[in-house]
Amino acid sequence: MSTVLILYGITVILMILHLFTRNTLLEKACSFSLILSFLSHLVYTILLGIRIGEIPISNIPQAVNMMILLASFIFIVAVLLKNAISLGVFFAPFALFTLSLVSGFLGFDHIMVHKLGFWFFLHTSCVITGDALFMVSGIASVVYLVHERFIKKGSIHSAASNLPPLVLLDRIIALTLSTGFIAMTVGMIIGGFWASNAGLKLSLIAPKIVSGAVMWIIFAFSLHQRFAIGWRGRRTAVITFAGFVVMAMLSILIEILYPGAHGLRILP
Repeated sequence: MSTVLILYGITVILMILHLFTRNTLLEKACSFSLILSFLSHLVYTILLGIRIGEIPISNIPQAVNMMILLASFIFIVAVLLKNAISLGVFFAPFALFTLSLVSGFLGFDHIMVHKLGFWFFLHTSCVITGDALFMVSGIASVVYLVHERFIKKGSIHSAASNLPPLVLLDRIIALTLSTGFIAMTVGMIIGGFWASNAGLKLSLIAPKIVSGAVMWIIFAFSLHQRFAIGWRGRRTAVITFAGFVVMAMLSILIEILYPGAHGLRILP
């Protein structure tokens, strides 16, 4: 993991330098560094899976690691297809910081996924995918709000002018939010099947159900207001960012206060 963290750190430095200099060579270096960081991260995750004999998604650190990996891939697609390299300035530091927090716990407290059944694997995969997409939409929302603020103040300088257009950011938010909401909804439904088949008591998984329902309502409200009412731009960005913050806070609180909220510790 140390190699992965170093590469993400180099990416952060290159991204920041490019944001303020708009150098063409630096832009290419940023893209290369981001792709190299992702590939290194992918190799590490594959090796971790081989070492533990399972796809590494069975505990919170592993899920966070996988979420960052998927988000990195999504950002690379955005960079290559939409020429939105400056998005990485906001994502790379977040990825570096988050991976630094969980890197020491990826191989501990492991529960064999195959013992929990196919429904658990499918449920967890959908939820992690949804969280990764929400992460992208949350970061894109921050970039949108920052760029819009510069425009309203009339203080456009080299750094701000290098940010992606507001129209593009709005499209990225809408696409990732919609796709993430579908993945999250499917994951919640499948989670119900898994909990029923596993015979878990409602009292044990209630914290997860409540936190999931809160996040679902927030993102559902954002999508409803966008497609039914016609909200665009700043309003969608604010709600989406708020939803991402709530998602992160609830995930941390549930893990601290209710470490057995998935009912995993009572399974044989």
